[in-house]
Amino acid sequence: MRFVTSLLDAAAYPAAEIVELYARRWRIETLFLQLKHRLSADVLRSQTPEGVRKELAACLAALNIVRTIMLEAATEHRKDPMRLSFVAAVRAILSFAPILATAPPWTLPDIYAAMLRQIAAAEIPLRPGRHEPRAVRHERTHYPKLRITRAEWRRRWAA
Repeated sequence: MRFVTSLLDAAAYPAAEIVELYARRWRIETLFLQLKHRLSADVLRSQTPEGVRKELAACLAALNIVRTIMLEAATEHRKDPMRLSFVAAVRAILSFAPILATAPPWTLPDIYAAMLRQIAAAEIPLRPGRHEPRAVRHERTHYPKLRITRAEWRRRWAA
């Protein structure tokens, strides 16, 4: 892998450090992806700045709750928390939520332990040094593509 940079002082900016920072940056971008697309924060519906702040706070709280449960599952089952699937964890939490909400209190620890087992079982493969292209497979928007000019659209659909 090659990096092009304007940081020319090799003593102040060692190449190995820059590579490590890039790997960390990739993990941060993965967290943004999880927040935006897996937790549906890509489209905010509020119409006021205060509403947008509340929506973002709720999404960040949900992200932290899922990550905390993943950390608990990883710790209990001796797994690396960074190798557990976020999507599988969200699905497990959602699938266990109805039974956790309605089960008798004395059964909750066993049900929660089963959920943690399911989350810990969903490990993603170790892929060191992988290269991911900067491209999207599908358009990630909730709106259809506009395939004509806006002026043409107005002519067809304006009253």
